[in-house]
Amino acid sequence: LMIFRTGSESVATHESWRPPAEPAPAPPLRPPQTASAPVPEPPLRLLQERPGRPGAVGLEWWIGNRIGWLAVVVFVFAAAFFLKYAFDNNWINEWGRVCIGLAIGAGLCVGGLGFHRRSGYVLRDVCTAAGVATLYLSVYATFGFFHPVLLTPDHGGAFLTTTIGLATVLAYAYDSAPIALLTLTGGLLTPLLLASPVDQYLSLFLYLSCLAAAEVGVTLWRPWPAVRTAALLGVQGLYWLWFSAQYQPEKRPAALLFIAVIYVLFFGHALLTARGRRAAGEDLALVVLNPALFFAAAYFLLGADYHLWRGALALGVALACAGGAAFVVRWRTDDPPLRFLWIAVGLVFLAIAVPLQIGLMEIGLVWIAPCWALMGLALWWYGLRVASWPYRAFGAVLLVGALIRLLTAEEFFVAPGRFVPVLNAYTAAGALTAACLFAAAVVARRYAHRLEEGDRGVRYGAGLLCAALLWLLLSREIYDFCTHVLYPGADPWGSAQGQRAAQTAFPVAWAAMGLALWFLGLCGASRPYRVFGAVVLIAALLRLLTADAFFVGGGEPFIPLGNAYTIAGVLTAAGLFGSAFLARRHAGKLEAGDQAVRYGAGFIGVALICLLVSREVYGFCTEFLYPAAGLGPSPGERLAQTALAAAWAVMGLALWYFGLRGASRPYRAFGALLLVGALLRLLTAEDYFVREGPFVPLFNNYAIAGALTAAAFLGAAFAARRYAGRLEEADVVVRYGAGLIGVALIWLLLSREVYDFCTLVLNPHAAPTEGPWPGPGERLAQTALSVTWTTPPCSCGPASPSITPSRAGPL
Repeated sequence: LMIFRTGSESVATHESWRPPAEPAPAPPLRPPQTASAPVPEPPLRLLQERPGRPGAVGLEWWIGNRIGWLAVVVFVFAAAFFLKYAFDNNWINEWGRVCIGLAIGAGLCVGGLGFHRRSGYVLRDVCTAAGVATLYLSVYATFGFFHPVLLTPDHGGAFLTTTIGLATVLAYAYDSAPIALLTLTGGLLTPLLLASPVDQYLSLFLYLSCLAAAEVGVTLWRPWPAVRTAALLGVQGLYWLWFSAQYQPEKRPAALLFIAVIYVLFFGHALLTARGRRAAGEDLALVVLNPALFFAAAYFLLGADYHLWRGALALGVALACAGGAAFVVRWRTDDPPLRFLWIAVGLVFLAIAVPLQIGLMEIGLVWIAPCWALMGLALWWYGLRVASWPYRAFGAVLLVGALIRLLTAEEFFVAPGRFVPVLNAYTAAGALTAACLFAAAVVARRYAHRLEEGDRGVRYGAGLLCAALLWLLLSREIYDFCTHVLYPGADPWGSAQGQRAAQTAFPVAWAAMGLALWFLGLCGASRPYRVFGAVVLIAALLRLLTADAFFVGGGEPFIPLGNAYTIAGVLTAAGLFGSAFLARRHAGKLEAGDQAVRYGAGFIGVALICLLVSREVYGFCTEFLYPAAGLGPSPGERLAQTALAAAWAVMGLALWYFGLRGASRPYRAFGALLLVGALLRLLTAEDYFVREGPFVPLFNNYAIAGALTAAAFLGAAFAARRYAGRLEEADVVVRYGAGLIGVALIWLLLSREVYDFCTLVLNPHAAPTEGPWPGPGERLAQTALSVTWTTPPCSCGPASPSITPSRAGPL
């Protein structure tokens, strides 16, 4: 009773006081009265600060507080050394030593009570803490220090428990957090000090439950900082010490009941605290810490025998947190962090329950990803709707976790069982995950006015990740379809033929996807989608150029125009042309980088068509017309050399004309480059120097290819003359150069035909002539060439009006 009779003086606020009422106006017939003297206001009784209270912050209080606690430490060590010296010299027997300790501890506690009654709060805490510590040590010495013991552990434990109870009462009455922490420390050390050779786990669990209940109950009325956290961590620490040393499967029910009681105690305390006041930092930490420690303990307790219940355990914790969140949301409308944390903890355990439960099923761990993605999408949408960034951040984390879980699933590398196109588990789960990512981007676009700086990155990132995931799923489907369905083999990675088929199918799918992303970026004016579409198109081109089927043959029969590589190349080029056409249609939305993609896509598409035509010509000549039968250049290769020149010349002429008509400098430049390449290919062809087989005048391979090449040059000059108004300075050079090169090429071809006709048809010789003199055919060719070179163009028709008949004869 003396403890609760505190000497705190009552504090009264000043009474409400009104100024004196003004006197009523005097009647007009009475003489005026003098004003009454002003009534003084009653003195206000202001709030007086108690001396020594922490509220009066100053240097004196700080020094006194710190030195006081330092004095406790010095006193304890001094008393310990003195008693140690006395004990060593056996000045005092065992019971005398214990009684001295008890007397000193009780005296310090009584002194603390005296300071409390005189409002000496710092000295009160110092004396009481020193007294409680002395009592702990004295009681422990009765059964843990002397040999033989003075008291049995049972009696000593009873005295120690009584001391803990009295210290708890003192802490509550004094409203002192240091005394409470000291009391808790003694309570947690008691099981360690009273260690028994026999595992009395029921007594341990009962004692710890009572200790936790006492601390929880006291802190409801005395919200001391760090006491609840220390109690929870201390009780859990003692439990884990017991679990690591004494646990046996037959003790599982008692252990489960104990950790459930601890969880319920702190769970209820968290709810009652939320009902009464706003949460502090420690309250938020306990909301997370309590269910996490309970779940970890229960998870290991279930073990391998009851692993089927782990998913239900996580779901139960999630439901409990959700139920608590329902009350907290209703009670604490002024505390958003606390409300979010309760909901977030429940969602975290729900996310944990998903893999635990799915892992027990036979559908595969890959289905964890869409479940997490759905949860992340729901949180992202809710965070946007209520304008709460914590919910949006948590939703984004779940979406990223779903993507990582999908990419690290075992089904990504090894397809279990028979492969089912499109409807297999990995593709279905990946498609649902991609749909959630796309939906997150759509929802963010709908609530664009509520987005913050980081949310915009999530918006575009979700869309790009969705596109990348679809790209990955499409590639995986194509590869598995080619290697497991079209060309199955014993190798788990697929047969070689199936891998080659997949290599040619990849560019087609990637080009179509890149075109779709490019179109989506143009319609939505979204630069990230346009950039990603361009990247996919480039990847499609690189995959096509590095495929094994690029080299003609490859162990498969060559089919002109109908082989897999040509079809894939044409479709890839169509994707490039389509992107250039879309960019031209949406030219008003293009930026500087998009213009480069526009012209680059068309330019690369044309180059790819030229490459495919060259490959088809070479394959047709070497694999279809003249299959190679031995070493050295075959007739098909020599034919391909001249045929390539003609094909390049025709393509160069087409590009030159297209560039002139569309006023496009890149196409004109590429056309001119192809014409020059055709000329070089013709002049370096092997048929120009070596001739095999019978000579056919005018209709041999080289003459036909040369004539087509010359016609292409002359056609380029004619087209440039027709569009002379659109020519630039460099185009004029190409115009006249093409005409001159065409004429020179005709001159060369005519000379070659005359020489071959004279040497191989008119005067063929089987052996070379002896001596330095040429043979008859060569001499005839020399005279025929001179006649051919000096014959004017007008000799075959009517004379030009500008040339007189007298001068035409000598020419």
